[in-house]
Amino acid sequence: MKKATLFFAVFAVLAGCSDDDPKQAIPEDGPNPIVPEVDPYPFPSDYYLVPDDSTATGRRVALDPATLPASLPTEAVDADGFSRLPLIVTYLPGGVDPSSLPALDDHAATVADDSPAFLIEEGTFARIPILVETDLGASSDAQRALIIRPLRLLAANKGYVVILRDSLRDPQGKAHTPSEAFVALRDGIPTKDPRIERQRESFELVNAAIDSQELDPEEVVLAWAFHTRSASDVEDTLLALHDLVEEAELGEWRIVAEGQACKDLGHRGNLAVDRSICAEFEAPNFIDPETGLIARDAEGRPVQVGTRTVPFAITIPKEVQGPRPVVVYGHGFFGSYFQGTGGTINALSHTYGFTTVATYIGFSEDIMPIVLGSLGSNLANIRRAVAECQQNIANQTALARLVREVFPTSEELTVDGEDGPTAIVDDPAEVHYMGISNGGTFGFLTAATSTQFERAALVVGGGGLIHFLERSVVWNGYSGLFNLLYGNPLSRQYVLSVMQLLLDPVDPINYADHLVHDRYPGRRPLRALAIMALYDSQVRNLVSEWVARSADLPLVVPSPKNIYGLRTTKAEPPDGTDELGAFFVYDEQVEPTPLGNIPPEDDNDTHDVHKQPLVRQQLGEFLMNGKLVQFCEGACVLKHHDNL
Repeated sequence: MKKATLFFAVFAVLAGCSDDDPKQAIPEDGPNPIVPEVDPYPFPSDYYLVPDDSTATGRRVALDPATLPASLPTEAVDADGFSRLPLIVTYLPGGVDPSSLPALDDHAATVADDSPAFLIEEGTFARIPILVETDLGASSDAQRALIIRPLRLLAANKGYVVILRDSLRDPQGKAHTPSEAFVALRDGIPTKDPRIERQRESFELVNAAIDSQELDPEEVVLAWAFHTRSASDVEDTLLALHDLVEEAELGEWRIVAEGQACKDLGHRGNLAVDRSICAEFEAPNFIDPETGLIARDAEGRPVQVGTRTVPFAITIPKEVQGPRPVVVYGHGFFGSYFQGTGGTINALSHTYGFTTVATYIGFSEDIMPIVLGSLGSNLANIRRAVAECQQNIANQTALARLVREVFPTSEELTVDGEDGPTAIVDDPAEVHYMGISNGGTFGFLTAATSTQFERAALVVGGGGLIHFLERSVVWNGYSGLFNLLYGNPLSRQYVLSVMQLLLDPVDPINYADHLVHDRYPGRRPLRALAIMALYDSQVRNLVSEWVARSADLPLVVPSPKNIYGLRTTKAEPPDGTDELGAFFVYDEQVEPTPLGNIPPEDDNDTHDVHKQPLVRQQLGEFLMNGKLVQFCEGACVLKHHDNL
């Protein structure tokens, strides 16, 4: 997770490093006057959408260059709406008294009748549970944004209305006064300001939402609408890559090194008990060699451009003496696939007798040079990082196919069985997925989109990538860099909000509703085990719970934490729950993390909860037998793994 935070920090820096002009702009009539104090607040907003018949939504994001730092990432203008897990930012003059907000740990309060803020869905006019907070990274109320975060994935291609009421108070306890522009829109007062008049159609939805909540319009001090992007705008590229890999002819594979020679390359296996193999295979390549982006045909569909050599590691423990399952392992943020040859996964492979394979996944160490090489360059390199991440996710399907279709007959991968040399896997092979941290986060993405997996163990992962940033303990080391570039805290939050748009195509949250339910066409049925460490200081509970809520994973009870919006299930031994997926919470009795958008001071190391024997037992039972079982007696409240 530490390297991931560095990536996002550098990503933010790059938003101010180029002199490129944005590709599109709103009509030249200036920023939105309903929040006259801050350009371009409120955001996201329909104010920054323009009609476009070529998109799935009929709309296109068009940012105002006057509101952008020196070339904020312009990829956002390619979106046909806003993020489905947006970072919503606005401002009320003088700031907001936090005591007038719903408690940050009382999510139900944001859908109660007396909530000072609502997020309302178009059509149903249902209240969406939200987190409403002030920016604790700002040093003064005069520069403190009001931030709203939905607590689950929003619907695609759907309108939403933010409503702020006069029960929100300024730091002196006084009610806020709405801007003249907002009053004109709310109350239907004609003006000669084109910035106001072109919002009349959008405000039909705003006023309908106000009416639906039976509010007195005069108690509403600010409200606006935004529309989310289409699912296809985000999903189609990655899904197409997996489909192309599934249909492609398998390339050659070869062993590069074994034993000590492989160890010298980074393999972490124990030569006394593990067969350690460094290998590579030819996978379909989708990166255009000229642009570094996903290659596309004339219709914009992804196409294969030859092959690329993909390194991977194989670890065969001595306990494998015949055909056994294989686990594809996902490593940590900006880590190496060699992490899949040691630690917890290696211990499990010996206990349960399975082979592991691993290659780069998600934001891996091989992508880091692309990011660092972008400093002072144009922002196409950021899009390259996202494209390389998509390629890495597609490579998981290629690797799983290699295991299923080649390993069963490979003479190079045999073990000494009772009747002589025998394959390490059956035909057809059992191939499952397990990932931790980055491997858990992008494991959600892989499991939801790959054509190959039927079981996925996802440990301390999350979704809503830009929302990870300010709450992670690792942010302590990089916030100074970000704050130096964006001295105005109000600008920082806008930058982060737009960054989420760029990361959407590889953000697991956007695919979570297809993890175990409503699977994408051509995908196998999947069971998923998701694990969260209570008060994780690296991947904060907020982002883990978002994925569970969006994927409709039930919370296993008894649990050390009751989680809003999750239904519950029991998973007692020996058979556990029959749910398709389940969300398990472990409490290592560390200090609670801060509730706001600031990091804890110190790393409590509970991110490594996978070292717990009961967690390892649970993982082994799931990977080998497909059972979702909680082995704790009662809620999983345990001694910290460092004290075992």
